[in-house]
Amino acid sequence: MSATKSDTPALGGFDIRLVTALLLAAVIVGLLLGDPGTRSGALLATLALAGVGVVALLLWKAEWSVPLMLVAASFDLGGRIISEPMPLTAYQAVLLIGLASWALRLLGGDESARPRFTLIDAGLLLLLGAALWSLPFSLDKGDTVMAIARLVFIYLFCQLTSTFLRKQWVVDASMAGFVGAGVLQALIALAQVLGASIGNTAVRVAGPTSPLRGSAFFEDPNYLAAMLAAAVVVAAIKVVHARSLRQAIPWLAAAGVSALGVYVTYSRTGLLALAVGLVVVWALAPSGRKRWVFLAGVLAAAGIVAANPEAVIGRFTTLTDVDSDQSAATRYYMITSTLEIIRDHWAMGTGLGAFDMAYPAYRIAGSSFSVIRPHQLPLAMWAEMGIAGLVAEITITLAVLRTAWTSIRAQGSSAIPNGMVDLLAEAGDRLTLGQKAGLAIIASYAVGSLFQYFLYIEYLWFGVALLAGSTIARAALSSEVQDV
Repeated sequence: MSATKSDTPALGGFDIRLVTALLLAAVIVGLLLGDPGTRSGALLATLALAGVGVVALLLWKAEWSVPLMLVAASFDLGGRIISEPMPLTAYQAVLLIGLASWALRLLGGDESARPRFTLIDAGLLLLLGAALWSLPFSLDKGDTVMAIARLVFIYLFCQLTSTFLRKQWVVDASMAGFVGAGVLQALIALAQVLGASIGNTAVRVAGPTSPLRGSAFFEDPNYLAAMLAAAVVVAAIKVVHARSLRQAIPWLAAAGVSALGVYVTYSRTGLLALAVGLVVVWALAPSGRKRWVFLAGVLAAAGIVAANPEAVIGRFTTLTDVDSDQSAATRYYMITSTLEIIRDHWAMGTGLGAFDMAYPAYRIAGSSFSVIRPHQLPLAMWAEMGIAGLVAEITITLAVLRTAWTSIRAQGSSAIPNGMVDLLAEAGDRLTLGQKAGLAIIASYAVGSLFQYFLYIEYLWFGVALLAGSTIARAALSSEVQDV
């Protein structure tokens, strides 16, 4: 019996999916055709009903919190439910309800909901410890306390998701939800560049007359681009492992729409993250399909460049143009400034979240006055949290690599005798789909973090949790097989 059938209880009577779809369609039609004066009230009532439904769903099956969080997080600022007395987004609401439901499962003695401690968890705990380490000498203790609170919820998010991602049906639903959210936000970004006034339409490539950068509901189009790049990568993995053309077509279409979304963000970070992510997809493809995946990648890249060579190549060439591109200059100059901050605060750091208090004194002439937040995450972790932050990021990196390496060596008929060469050759045949997707997401965001501060981005940690949860599930399955 499949994991989906064994883990998901059967529902009698009408198919709940059909009933839900018909109800949603009826509500949408009513809102569109109803009296304008009553639409706002009807919308509020509908949202309240939907909220009650989500709470009931999560209390019934806490596992659904994982795909729902991935969808809710894609609305970023647009998902804010209330602003006073403190802001609450749809993502945060789902996370809190999911944590409560998970706690009830644990109190009820549900062994399937019990977390498993891994080396990755050790790295995350070290990260929390590094944040606390930076507090006593923080340049802004209030911001550091808030940053520590955010990290605590990131850790809880990782624990919740990695626990439930041990179930294959949750992996499938989460990957579908993530890619679906990417398609939706890409379509919104496309609508923005075509003139639709929805979401964040305030960011342009250069001056007020330059092209609009698609941002959907994200404050920064680079964050949208990174999310869409990861969605393309996940969809590409599903395409590579599809058993038939019929299975591949929906994922291929989703990858195409999301890739177009990356393009309209005009994000160099997104383009680099997408390129590296697709290289990982090729490296982790089944051995019998790597040649075709490589050929498809070359053709796709050639087609993208041919469609608009000036825009694509131009964005890449400006990466090193510090003379005429202030954005590129700011990033490069900030590296030097951050290294100088590390030199002066190498032990305790500036305090997590307090980088902007130290940076103005180190800012180099020619960089933007408006950019004072850190952009290079690997350096920023040391600058903000001192030597403890450096230890934490090295531990997390080594934990991810070790998790992948040990899983590869543990599978298959023989150990890997020739190191990295055989690793690349056999990884695609030895890792599960969830492990591959997790590694591809991590690689994509890791490249992006060289230019952006992705510490609090849930999708990065979703990739980490997906790798951890899928690895635990694979080890448990192997153990059961050996026992039999």
